[in-house]
Amino acid sequence: MTTVFISYRREDSADAAGRLRDRLAREFGAERVFFDVSNIASGERFARVIADKLASCDAVLVVIGKSWLVCSDAQGQRRIDAPDDWVRREIAAALDRERIETIPILIDEARMPRAADLPPDIARLAEHNAHQLRHTRYDDDIGLLIERLRAPGDRATSLWARLREVLLGRAAAASALAIAFLMLLFAWMRVFDFFALDTRIESYTMWLGEQFAPVTLSPHIAIVAITENTERALDKRFDRSWRGEHARLLRNLAGAKAVAFDLEFREISDFDAEFIAAVESAKRSGTAVFFGARSQANWETSAVDGAASAVGHLCIGKRVGYASLAPLAVERDNRILSALALHAVYRPLEVGLDYSHSLLKVRGRDALQLLEFSLLEQVRLPHAGCVAIQKGDAVAALMIRLSPLEGLRAPGLRYRYEDVIAQQSSAFLDFAGKIVLVGLQKKGEDKFLVRGGEERFGIELHADVVNNLISGINVRPLGGGGEFALTAAMAAFGAALRVWRPHPALRWRLVLIAAVIALYLALVIYVCQEFHVLLNTVYHVGAFVLAYWTVGRLARRWAA
Repeated sequence: MTTVFISYRREDSADAAGRLRDRLAREFGAERVFFDVSNIASGERFARVIADKLASCDAVLVVIGKSWLVCSDAQGQRRIDAPDDWVRREIAAALDRERIETIPILIDEARMPRAADLPPDIARLAEHNAHQLRHTRYDDDIGLLIERLRAPGDRATSLWARLREVLLGRAAAASALAIAFLMLLFAWMRVFDFFALDTRIESYTMWLGEQFAPVTLSPHIAIVAITENTERALDKRFDRSWRGEHARLLRNLAGAKAVAFDLEFREISDFDAEFIAAVESAKRSGTAVFFGARSQANWETSAVDGAASAVGHLCIGKRVGYASLAPLAVERDNRILSALALHAVYRPLEVGLDYSHSLLKVRGRDALQLLEFSLLEQVRLPHAGCVAIQKGDAVAALMIRLSPLEGLRAPGLRYRYEDVIAQQSSAFLDFAGKIVLVGLQKKGEDKFLVRGGEERFGIELHADVVNNLISGINVRPLGGGGEFALTAAMAAFGAALRVWRPHPALRWRLVLIAAVIALYLALVIYVCQEFHVLLNTVYHVGAFVLAYWTVGRLARRWAA
């Protein structure tokens, strides 16, 4: 292995010499490059160390800058002319040893000194072939110098190192592709579904996004809440006899675009005629009225239901224990039951499922609209708490983006039922053109646990579904082709990162992996917020880590 001694004059070229030393140390090893600042310990005799290093080195590099020849002492005399000048002594010692290759290194525009300009004992330096290091072509120049310095054994080692780099690069590319296919297979087999890991990460991704960039609530939504205070104000417990109050409510909601009751009207009441008349009157004035359904396994309707513009189901789906899915449409035996929120927003005459393109066909009075949804699933188990969805039903569901709870309960969006029915119809203009949801907000009734451990009433979740539909928010997975491309990209990045730095310390490996994963998760949240696309984080991170580890194993094996 080549051992190099760097001779330089500090006043002339300290920075250039230091840069040269760093590059050669990376190539040959720091122990094989002598540089006085870093290789002479405190207390050592300078002269003896210099002599020992010169005696054992293979090459001496004389770094010459523009002022190398003319540097002077306090008396104005050239330093090179002084017999005890260390640069002169180093060069003289090198020239006296025939086995040592002495190479002048010219920095940028520096010129080779003539023999006549040098002291007699080092005049022979002018006969040596110089090597130029230019700032504008430094990498090329230093590469040529390294090749010049290599011993025959070094050249063979270098050739193998280059071959190893090529082989490692190709192995890394093949590994990345294989890992991408492996992760695609895992996704198809739903390997991580066993632990619900990917679903949990999707949930956390949406929750984090909602914290950093809260969902904006549409001003065209209103909630009319029936609470314990409402029962006290009306001096009666909530039951089917409230249909008389509902009739008054509808009269005072004149001008609303739609009134959607998050309630079922299954049983007969003494006030049905009054309620039905109010519903018919609202419809004639342009306000659509929708009723809810959750307890009809066969989707049968009651006499009161027949008065509504339509009946929509009230089911809310759960994932990993959190209410987070809105089944927009449920298909069974070529029949479709739509969600209350879908009716309230689009007032459809007909809803169809396009399986091939994953679209809902919503036909209104004037046009056909094609709506994307998040998931299409076959129900495996009966829907808990909502028998309207049965095993075997096909469900087109929307992942619900939750708005801030304080916004849903703020004045101007949430109204007390007792206040609304107390008003004259001409006095309330706040509901003009709005979608009004009417339902219970009583302690312990119709409550759901959502992301972040927060509890919400069912009517608040339906309001969020309405808001998602109005705002065009449709969170959906990336899709097979995009997922494979991104998985392959993450695997390739992990492999390339390890090829670039094949043998870092364990601490730095962990820091690097953690930093990449943190940046990737930030990207995942941004994509979810801005484009409503959920990335399959588990498989992407798995591909990155597995590729990084695999290439590291290959690098260690080939380096052995």
